[in-house]
Amino acid sequence: MYLFSELSPLPFAIILLLWALGGWLIAARLFKTAPHERGLLGLGLGLILSNWAANGLARLMPPLAAFWLSALLLLGLGLSFAWFLQPKERRTLRQVVSEIFPPESLQLRLWLVFGIIFLVFTLIGRGLGIFDDYQNLPPVSTMAAGDIPPQTAFDPRLRFGYHYFQLLLAAQFVNLVQTGPWVALDLARGLAISLTIMLTGLLAYRLTGNKIAAALSAIFVTFTGGARWILLLLPASLLNRLSSGIQMIGSGADSGPNLTITLYKAWKIEGGGPTPFPFLYGSGIDPSLSMAHTGFGSSAILIGLLLILLAENRQSRWANPVLAILLASMALANEVTFAFLYLGLGFTYLLWAWQKRSLRFEPALWGWLGVLFAGGLLSLVQGGMLTELTFSAIERATLGSENSLYRVGFALSAPTVLSAHLGYLSLLNPLHWFAILAELGLAIFALPWVFASLREETRAGRWISAAWLASMIPSILVVFFEYTGNAGPTAISRMIAHFGLVVKIVAVPLLWNWARQRSQETQAGLLIWGLAACLSGFALFGIQMQAMPNPIYAAFLEPIDDKMYRQYWNTLEPDTMVFDANYLRGITVTGRPAIAALNFGTTLPEWDALAANPDPRLLKAAGYDYIYHDLKFANRYGALLQDSCVKLVGEIEETNNSGQVADIRRILQITDCE
Repeated sequence: MYLFSELSPLPFAIILLLWALGGWLIAARLFKTAPHERGLLGLGLGLILSNWAANGLARLMPPLAAFWLSALLLLGLGLSFAWFLQPKERRTLRQVVSEIFPPESLQLRLWLVFGIIFLVFTLIGRGLGIFDDYQNLPPVSTMAAGDIPPQTAFDPRLRFGYHYFQLLLAAQFVNLVQTGPWVALDLARGLAISLTIMLTGLLAYRLTGNKIAAALSAIFVTFTGGARWILLLLPASLLNRLSSGIQMIGSGADSGPNLTITLYKAWKIEGGGPTPFPFLYGSGIDPSLSMAHTGFGSSAILIGLLLILLAENRQSRWANPVLAILLASMALANEVTFAFLYLGLGFTYLLWAWQKRSLRFEPALWGWLGVLFAGGLLSLVQGGMLTELTFSAIERATLGSENSLYRVGFALSAPTVLSAHLGYLSLLNPLHWFAILAELGLAIFALPWVFASLREETRAGRWISAAWLASMIPSILVVFFEYTGNAGPTAISRMIAHFGLVVKIVAVPLLWNWARQRSQETQAGLLIWGLAACLSGFALFGIQMQAMPNPIYAAFLEPIDDKMYRQYWNTLEPDTMVFDANYLRGITVTGRPAIAALNFGTTLPEWDALAANPDPRLLKAAGYDYIYHDLKFANRYGALLQDSCVKLVGEIEETNNSGQVADIRRILQITDCE
């Protein structure tokens, strides 16, 4: 299989083993976990804790050392807990091992299913380059080279205020398994998606005690999403009226002139596989988990599941720091999920106070407030979006300016749902409700059961589980706001999508328990509803699988760039910049930044001037020490490269069947071009 030729399998197996074993020991000793849960819970917990620790250690030492040390510290911590947190009666080593690793904990069939899911989604990722690989691969490369916490790869003068947790995991794989960023990011995505699917199944089994329900829940969370196909059920005249009242944006506008026509067209996005995705099965708000090939992917969902499965089952005070780190990791993975969870706890308290007719905090809530405070404090200093918001506020107050890539702002608006494809859909326009349902998907019909579960979890004092369910409320209230920051208005779409995510995770177990005593007709109806909710995901997944046999790099990379990467990545001096007319390529291949663009794609005026006249002396004056270029660049600007101050660092040529040079890649040093 080609994947194993792209990485070093032994280090990959070792790092997974370290994460799984360390997490297993911590989960078994600090939390009340069933033996069959410990393996997958341990891998997920170990991955998150180690990645978070690596984010801190990489500031103190080279990244490779930081990544291995974080995994070894995790294992050491797990071994310490396993031995020193024994019951009062001391036990022998054999007794401790049999207690933590009973035979029923091995669950080889679960590991086999996990392995298959991981392999499938990793191979799908290798065959696709969708969802902004252009903005993700360059920072993975620079972080793997040691830029942690990262500056913006496209303009290192700015801090990278981004949810980079999954990109950091990919940067680990670049170093640990000696592979390119394009493979490492697919490994990180595949691992996060597969663990999310498996932990959803474990949660369903815990709630229902039924393996069929667990399997159905895992399938449901994987494939349910938007249901744009339901628009085909509308009368043609009504669909045309709806279409005329919608102004499509983004890839929706690129795919066709209006909604009616575009429903029958291909979804026009970069990096697709051999067969284009039908626009009919997409969603501009809530795509299925199987399409989570973005920069942040499903990492925040994975952390949310770990919190749900562990938080209410503490059996040691040492569990609290672990939970605080999980919360901080969630902030680094997706600050929206983190903020909504905290707001959800506030709504949970209001519901609890109404139920109890009292505003007095109970002792358990005080304990959770301490954990959440610690997690929140860490989120303000560890890096990522919340850290940047903090630093930017301090800079504005003290200096009158800020030095961050992103700026965040909101304004009140009429109730509106923003789809990244269909544009602004007004809740005050009944005709738009059809489009809103199509974008959100059929899973929202499970909302009444989720709100009922919120009421019961609150009454039982299960604060974190209730807070997760209540995090739907701020997500729904987002319809009264518009995003005014510089990341684009559609940044608010994933805020709206959060409530659908909460529903999808718990819908199957809640409905399964509710339907136990209902008629077979009711049960059959729920099954049909579930299949309909997953229809778009099934269709997209079938097309995704066609991409598995044909690995790609990225839209801006060629196989010859991979050869240059293997020879020259991270070999140039630190704190230097590389000029490439294709700046995405140069940054990714060398691991060195460039001052080129703002907001991923909008090039800077100074960059445009250099790209039009790449004189080595002008480039050096602008701060560059190296040039990375191809044959097209050499043919156009070859005379400029003949300057005596230009020195060849490395070169690869590719020839065609007739022996002629088809393409080249060169790295040139221009340090002496003063």
